[in-house]
Amino acid sequence: MAEIAELNRNGEGLTAYREVRYPHGKAEVWTYLTDNDRLSRWFDELRMGEAAEGGHYLFDMGEHGIEKLEIFRFESGETVEFDWFGDVVRFDLVSDGTGTVLAFKETVNQLTGQTVKDLAGWHVCLDVIGILLDGGQPENRHADWEKWHDAYSLAVGNL
Repeated sequence: MAEIAELNRNGEGLTAYREVRYPHGKAEVWTYLTDNDRLSRWFDELRMGEAAEGGHYLFDMGEHGIEKLEIFRFESGETVEFDWFGDVVRFDLVSDGTGTVLAFKETVNQLTGQTVKDLAGWHVCLDVIGILLDGGQPENRHADWEKWHDAYSLAVGNL
């Protein structure tokens, strides 16, 4: 079982950092972060709107409309950093010779009731990317999310 992200208190919020290694090339992993057909397989509500610095992701909030999430940094094939509803999410990809390391970092400005839900959700999403890259299909994302939600609830409570 993978471990939770490294969590560090940051004023009223926290930073979460997790590295995930995929035995796949950087270009292939990158498509899961930027290609809408692949994005939809691991994060149904998220789409790339404009893949560029100053561009945006689109988040489908159902009956509440579509939210634009500004991209602050975009280095094709390597880095995308974007607004996450007032917080910041960043993905960095690094080749390690036989695969790719995806470094995930979320900077949360203020802890809210949504924080633990998001941390568990990102954890599951990164795991699902690996399953999809390997040609599989996730079995029970909700059960996985519940397990990680419990782990992140405990960890955030202990900060």
